[in-house]
Amino acid sequence: FRPEKSHSTLLDAFEELVRSRGIEAVLLLVGDGPEKDAIVDRARQLGIDGRLRMAGQVDDVRPYLAIMDAFVLPSVSVEVFSNAALEAMSMGVVPICSDVGGATEMIDHGIDGFIFPRKDTETLSKYLYEVLSDQQLAEGMRAQAQLKLQDKFTIEKMDEAYVRVLSTDKQFFAYDSAVS
Repeated sequence: FRPEKSHSTLLDAFEELVRSRGIEAVLLLVGDGPEKDAIVDRARQLGIDGRLRMAGQVDDVRPYLAIMDAFVLPSVSVEVFSNAALEAMSMGVVPICSDVGGATEMIDHGIDGFIFPRKDTETLSKYLYEVLSDQQLAEGMRAQAQLKLQDKFTIEKMDEAYVRVLSTDKQFFAYDSAVS
């Protein structure tokens, strides 16, 4: 849990989901880090601490992903291409990610997940509501996310893409800082 992961955005959106939209839900956070105490304090301030579960650092996230309806990545920076989001998609969990890094390469908004503007708690809450209140929508997104993962993001598919890029007629140059 680090500042750039913007867990406060998720906490605020979750509070909106529970209070204003009336969804009975539990927020499960997996991991650890320097922002852990701030997360717990913010949940207490929002009155949602009774709905917050902190799993801590784990070696295998699959059992936790298996019980999730949605996976949220509210980062405001740093995410290049989230392995965590791909893991969620592989487990059939609907990804809801901020528009940071490679999220738009991974997710077709409204088809296999949702993309929301950074720190936009209202939109995040809306997308959480849609996933949790519309089983047909959620099931369709889960299926689409798993299909996309098999079609584009397996090791074999990524290797094929690298070979295609590297086998073009383009010139590639290496830069060795020790030579300058």
